[in-house]
Amino acid sequence: MCNRTRLIVTELCDNIIKTRIIIGEHANSPHDVHIPRIMLKTSKDLGFTMQRHQFPVKTAFAMTIHMSQGQTFEYVGIDLTTYVFNHG
Repeated sequence: MCNRTRLIVTELCDNIIKTRIIIGEHANSPHDVHIPRIMLKTSKDLGFTMQRHQFPVKTAFAMTIHMSQGQTFEYVGIDLTTYVFNHG
């Protein structure tokens, strides 16, 4: 994957995240992208061993209404549980 590639999560499993590329070089590919859980282990120089399993993903943030102006989207999800516009 490259910078600015956008994925949508289609399924969360115990050891894998199934996703589909929606923006990027391989957008609209019929193939899913599987992101496996990886194991990280401390070096032996610390005197103890610690290991953890995690998904190599980074949190992404939604786009504001203003940032979306002038762009074209196939699908849009809008959360209107709080007020969007100010009075005045």
